[in-house]
Amino acid sequence: MLNLRERVAAAENLVEKQQLEINTLRQEALETRSKLQELRAQMEQFVGSQAPALPEVAACDLVDLLSF
Repeated sequence: MLNLRERVAAAENLVEKQQLEINTLRQEALETRSKLQELRAQMEQFVGSQAPALPEVAACDLVDLLSF
């Protein structure tokens, strides 16, 4: 059985690994959000050139379909 110091060290290692994973996931989320914003801008530009009557509605509908 592990003594108290070994348990604390193991717990600290686990916390550090989890913090690194959280930071990685946050970075990936920021990158994904940025890509989605770029895609939305491209879709709005495309839809605007195709259907000038209501481009914001059509672009929002397309973004909604892609944002699962």
